Amino acid sequence: MKVHAIRHGRSEFNQWRINQIVRPWKWFDEPPEFTDAKLTLEGVDQARRASEKYKDIIKNCELIICSPLTRAIQTMQILTRGLDIPIVITPLVTERTDTMCDIGRTYSELKAEYKMYELLHFDKEHWWHNDGEDPMKLVKEDKELLAQRVRAFMDFLADRGVKEVLLVSHCHFLSEFLESWRPLANCELKTVSFNYS
Repeated sequence: MKVHAIRHGRSEFNQWRINQIVRPWKWFDEPPEFTDAKLTLEGVDQARRASEKYKDIIKNCELIICSPLTRAIQTMQILTRGLDIPIVITPLVTERTDTMCDIGRTYSELKAEYKMYELLHFDKEHWWHNDGEDPMKLVKEDKELLAQRVRAFMDFLADRGVKEVLLVSHCHFLSEFLESWRPLANCELKTVSFNYS
């Protein structure tokens, strides 16, 4: 099985982080409190360029798997425009909950908006990592929980039995999945092969 893993385009949070890095007086600023960061105009443009660059790879995929966070869905929609490939949205491949922008929309909201996609593995309304009492309170997800999600995703891939997949996800999830110390840049694609017996 081949998995073509791509990170979403530049998001509002990525842009905030870039602005913070180039302005030393902002290094100690707290991250913004917005949830479910969307793509910036640059992120949309990155996704458009990636859709052209990787069109031959994407059109050969049997399945698209995408995170439920808006920035990933927006990227996936640009990458797959005009293609008739089944799409699964699953929290198995969402970002490690680390900042407020990693808190998404509820399962009901996603289900209402994305009827054309298969939504899987949503075991609760507020599906992101949280304390169960206040789902909008940031509770950081540790690396072991992230590793468990990666293993569950690998099991899902094995059960699905497809040969070629496009995965649209996030920095920390993809670093763990790819076992890479270097995070993918926005809209960078890396292909890995697995042999399930």
